Amino acid sequence: MNNTFRSWKGKLHKHFKKYSNDIDYARSHPPNEKVFGDREISDWEWLCDNLYTDQAYQKRSKINTINRNKKKYNHCGGSCPFTKHMEAEEQKGKNVTYVENWGLMHQHRGSNGGVWINEEAERTGKNLIEELIKTKQQLAESEDTPFEDVVVPIPMQLDILAKELGTMKGKTIRGVGYGLKKERFCSSIPASTSNPTNAQLMRYTILLEERLTSLEGEKQPQPPIHDVDEEGGEEGEEDEDEDMDVF
Repeated sequence: MNNTFRSWKGKLHKHFKKYSNDIDYARSHPPNEKVFGDREISDWEWLCDNLYTDQAYQKRSKINTINRNKKKYNHCGGSCPFTKHMEAEEQKGKNVTYVENWGLMHQHRGSNGGVWINEEAERTGKNLIEELIKTKQQLAESEDTPFEDVVVPIPMQLDILAKELGTMKGKTIRGVGYGLKKERFCSSIPASTSNPTNAQLMRYTILLEERLTSLEGEKQPQPPIHDVDEEGGEEGEEDEDEDMDVF
């Protein structure tokens, strides 16, 4: 829902920018009914007068454009959360790590399955796997456990991701969606390196917290015209200049 709303906002702003050189014309020509629905033109005029022409909004929009241009790669996971992809792999009988899941989400699917989306994603993915193997080898040696029986604790997996991908405010790991943070762990669940059940419980804990964070975002105040009828697109379809919750 939150991504759909953001996508719709982006479409509105994108339409306005087509006529931004003539504000009067832009005000009198709202988006078509497919995008804008049966809303009053006064709603569109309000957006033009109070939002799209606001200097602070325009400044933030330009910053977002610059930030998006710095993005090295996208993922192939659509709007489905990072941990949901892990669950899908589990249903196939595969017990993938967070690191391996990142790699799967940055490789083409279908007939091109297994091919990295670009060279930068491939470099990052190989660095992550190399660090995962190194960590696994160290654990095997320190605990005198066969390499194939070692399960790298989730806090260590997240630390590997954080070091390679970087973190944002609140230690949230870049590029893996809601909820995944550096140093995240569940103190009530032992982080055994050879117990996959513990690892699964920790993944479910993170999934629940991820969903809670998403729901909290959806509860934020919406604009007066938020009841859009159009079915929005997946994550990444919103206007490239639009990435701020202004309402």
